[in-house]
Amino acid sequence: LRSSAKKPNEWKPFRRQTGTGRSSPRLAQMPHPTSATDCKWKNPDPEKELRTILSDFLCDACGLLVEWIHSPFCTCCGRPFDAPQGVDHRCGKCRENPFDFTMARSAGTYRGAFKALICGYKYQFRVDLAVPLSRILWRILHLHWDPQTIDCIIPVPLHRRRLRERGFNQSEFMLRPWLATLRKRGRPLNWPT
Repeated sequence: LRSSAKKPNEWKPFRRQTGTGRSSPRLAQMPHPTSATDCKWKNPDPEKELRTILSDFLCDACGLLVEWIHSPFCTCCGRPFDAPQGVDHRCGKCRENPFDFTMARSAGTYRGAFKALICGYKYQFRVDLAVPLSRILWRILHLHWDPQTIDCIIPVPLHRRRLRERGFNQSEFMLRPWLATLRKRGRPLNWPT
């Protein structure tokens, strides 16, 4: 990925680049649900909600180009199927070579504007993207997992070399807003409900 990544001046989909590490006031006012059952995000158009989260960072045209993942998709790896109709089921790759995990999910396909946001966050120290990406992750988590089935949520550790290169652990930064929310609500820190 790093060898094929574009040069920093070629990343165009960002509406603004503050580099301050602070989220906009608009993002701070967005709802952050406490659980799937009292989720204020229940909406007939979840893709619109996800686009709203990124609206401070992507223009409307780029926001519409993000390919959000929705059914039908593989119940194990989460890859979307080519056909837009049908039911969720295990894909052929997962049936032939099962993974060592129960299921994985992604918010969107790793292409275009969404890829640019993630690469900007990881490789260009765009820590201001941690809050919106965290909110997207929170939304996907509550769509696909039951709190009773989760023991603990931890950020993926980075190798020391990667940590030196990037200067921060991006998955840890994305979980920090969750911890702040949980502390305010007096909830256990091992699960965001």
